[in-house]
Amino acid sequence: MPGIAARIEAFPRQCVSSGAQVLSFREAGDGVPVVLLHGIGSGSGSWLYQLEQLRSEFRVIAWDAPGYGQSTPLPGEHPRACDYAEALGRLVDAKGLSRFHLVGHSLGALIAAAFCRVAPDRVRSLSLIDPAIGYGALDPAVRRDKLAERLRLIRELGPEGLAEARAKELVSEAASSEALELVKWNMSRLSVRGYSQAASMLASGNLLEEARRLDVPVLVLCGSRDRITPETVARQVAQAYGTARYVSLPALGHASYVEGPEIVNAYLTEVFHGGAGAG
Repeated sequence: MPGIAARIEAFPRQCVSSGAQVLSFREAGDGVPVVLLHGIGSGSGSWLYQLEQLRSEFRVIAWDAPGYGQSTPLPGEHPRACDYAEALGRLVDAKGLSRFHLVGHSLGALIAAAFCRVAPDRVRSLSLIDPAIGYGALDPAVRRDKLAERLRLIRELGPEGLAEARAKELVSEAASSEALELVKWNMSRLSVRGYSQAASMLASGNLLEEARRLDVPVLVLCGSRDRITPETVARQVAQAYGTARYVSLPALGHASYVEGPEIVNAYLTEVFHGGAGAG
């Protein structure tokens, strides 16, 4: 079987332009569209197993957030979740998507929630995986400290050093070597500016404030061994959406969709078919 890099590049990046903004993404399959939003230390290539496994039934589009991949950064140093949501709107407009299933992992969950707040009629279902709620509700001094530490790490270590230092934290101790390699591959290709902007957004974001009851299926998944955004946080997110279904993923870490793609994809497919309701 080809290595991770070759398998990712089997879904080469494509780009669309909207004004001064360029947005890159990877795409596979046909059918009802599914849009995938990665986390802060990742990129479109992290959705390899979803591109491979869901393309037989769905049109799968994994974006690179502004400042990631070939997507141009947002203006300014301190964008907010709504700015990323606007960029997502430009991508789906350029792709001609009127309605689609939306999936966000970690920081991507903040962006997905912000998009649903302004354009709920465009979303067929919302799935949040190991969601990050942001630090916006914390004391300003705590937020500054958390942001400063993230900025220090990316500037001192660089993307490759950060990948070596932190990739293992995103998966459980039992994760396969291939899963860890996929996490490292994506983290090592971060842009310092893109990561710094996303870290600033995380520091100001508050997913629980963004959450609104939706008239579509909402699914929240979280690995039981997630050390980044633990289940206590994910359950709060599910409660904030009211009718969301919450599912614990036994023995999986933060990058659960990388570590356990078969089980995650099974739950996603169920919600895409309209099968995730309250409970």
